[in-house]
Amino acid sequence: MTRRAQSETLGFVLVFAIMVSAIGLVYAGGFSGLADVRDVERVNNAQRAFEVLADNMEDITQRNAPSRATEIKLAGASLEIAEPIEIEVNVTESAGGAVMFSKAYDVRPIVFDADTGTEIVYVQGAVIRQQGENGIVRHESTLLFNDSRTVIPIVQTRLDGTSSVGGSTTVLIRADHSVTRIDHTNTSESYTVWFNVTSSRAGTWHDYLEGKEDVDDCLLASDTASCKIDNTERVYLIAVKIDLALA
Repeated sequence: MTRRAQSETLGFVLVFAIMVSAIGLVYAGGFSGLADVRDVERVNNAQRAFEVLADNMEDITQRNAPSRATEIKLAGASLEIAEPIEIEVNVTESAGGAVMFSKAYDVRPIVFDADTGTEIVYVQGAVIRQQGENGIVRHESTLLFNDSRTVIPIVQTRLDGTSSVGGSTTVLIRADHSVTRIDHTNTSESYTVWFNVTSSRAGTWHDYLEGKEDVDDCLLASDTASCKIDNTERVYLIAVKIDLALA
C-alpha cells in the first residue's frame, strides 16, 4: 500500500509539473506573440492616421483651408516635431546653364515612434514608413515633375509650442496656415531643375524620386538625395508655411 501511495504521489507531481511547464511555455510564447501583434497594429493605426494628416495638410496647401486638426492615438508611443531637414531647389537654363533660381528651405518632419524600430513620418507632403535605413513612401508628395511643367510646393512645416509628447493619450496635431508665397516661375525657356533633400531618410527619398517617370537622374551622397528634371518647359515653386502645434 505504501509503495502504491508513493507511486500515485510521484505520478501526480510529475503530471502537475508537466502541466505547469506547458502552461508557462504557452503563456510566454503567447504573450510575446500578442505583444508583437499589438506593436504592428499600433504602427498600422499610426500610418492610417498620418495619411489623414497628409490629406488635411493638402487642404491647406492646395485648397486654401486656414487650418486643420488631426488626432493621433499614441498608445505608449511618442510623437515629435523633429529637427528640420533641408530641401534645396536649383533651376538653370538647359541650354546655357545659367542659374535662374537657387534656394534652401528648412522643413520640420512629424515623427511617430512606437519604439519598435519603425517610424511613421510626415514630411514635405509625404508619409514615410521608415525602418532603420529602409523606408517606403505610403502617401505620395504633391510634387509634379514632367517635361511640360514642374510644380514644387514646399510644405514648410514649423514648430509652434511643445515639440514632443508621449504616453497613452490622444494627441491633437493642429496645423495653421501662415503664408503662401510664389518664390519662382519660369515659363519661356527649357530648364533643368535639381531637387535636393538633405535628411537622415535621404535613401528613402532617393528611391522614391528615382522611381518617378520624368525624373532623369538621381544621386545619393551621404545624407543628400539629388534628383534632376531636365528640359522642363515651365517651373513653378510655391512655399507654404504651416505652423504646427501639439495639444
